[in-house]
Amino acid sequence: MKPKVSIILPIYGVERFLDRCIKTIINQTLKEIEIILVDDGSLDKCPKMCDNYALLDSRIKVIHKHNEGLGLARNTGFEHATGEYVAFIDSDDYVDNNMIKILYEYAKRHNLNAAYCGTKIVNKDGCIIEDRLEVETYTELNKTECKQHVLDLIASRERKKISSKYMMSVWHSIFNRNFLKEHDINFCSERNFISEDMIFDIDFFSVASKVGFIPYSLYYYCFNQDSLSRQFNINLYGRYKKQYYEVINKLLKYKFTDEEVCIAHKYMLVKTRYYIKHLYLLNKNNKDILEKGLNKVFSDKEMWNKIYRSTVRNYLSVSYRIYLYILKSRNKFLLKTLEDCSFFISKLKK
Repeated sequence: MKPKVSIILPIYGVERFLDRCIKTIINQTLKEIEIILVDDGSLDKCPKMCDNYALLDSRIKVIHKHNEGLGLARNTGFEHATGEYVAFIDSDDYVDNNMIKILYEYAKRHNLNAAYCGTKIVNKDGCIIEDRLEVETYTELNKTECKQHVLDLIASRERKKISSKYMMSVWHSIFNRNFLKEHDINFCSERNFISEDMIFDIDFFSVASKVGFIPYSLYYYCFNQDSLSRQFNINLYGRYKKQYYEVINKLLKYKFTDEEVCIAHKYMLVKTRYYIKHLYLLNKNNKDILEKGLNKVFSDKEMWNKIYRSTVRNYLSVSYRIYLYILKSRNKFLLKTLEDCSFFISKLKK
């Protein structure tokens, strides 16, 4: 039996969640699937759990490999996939039992390069805290619209809105496997770039001609936020900057206009503000780290001058224009004043 969909699960250190995820995949109402479990050198019980599942279900393939990270584990799974379509699901999440069937039926009926569903955000207690349904009725993007979608994935083109319009992720979708192979679309390592999904999405939507969004939330994204001190480190700014330059290279490769490329500048500005905000929040009493982090930002004088001169301001609210001016002028006093005011206002709102 040739599988209709290959479901790829990269696995590392998720023994607490693996049963939950795999059971929702085994119980999919679409039975013509193959399940590819990629053990990325996990040091817990995951390798044994994968082998045990393979004994229970003939549709399961297990690949054991040395640890290289999420992006390259997905690539390994893709190399072994044989289905018409492929799905990349994170093993600490889970899915609706009908997800693959519904996405596959839409993809086949409309001859799609990919089909996307909505996402339900689940907290650590198992409660749904948000339903991110991107469309209210079935919506299809043509080639021109797919390229514009790239910009909305990077950052919002609306002045009042900060974050991107759509979720930057591959796990709530299925992709035509031959289309990905034909265009040589694969994942980079998250060890090189802070978001391997963003790079993949830019490559995919820049060449796609028909992508569908369905009005059902079928993927459960489990959000278990660690403390800010564990999420944040002083090197985060450098990773944002590396991602920023790669995004620019991708947009130029796919012949976006100079004005469209400016959306990457807004991405860098938004991420830098996030970095500085948490730098102040977590290091108010550690002047050495605070100074070191700010120096990282202000040492990029040429970059901030370039961003300031660009048309990125067309995408910015007044507050972000002020913030950009402060970065360009390298004024630490104004920056500290702004962050102190922002912190005070956030306290008042609570």
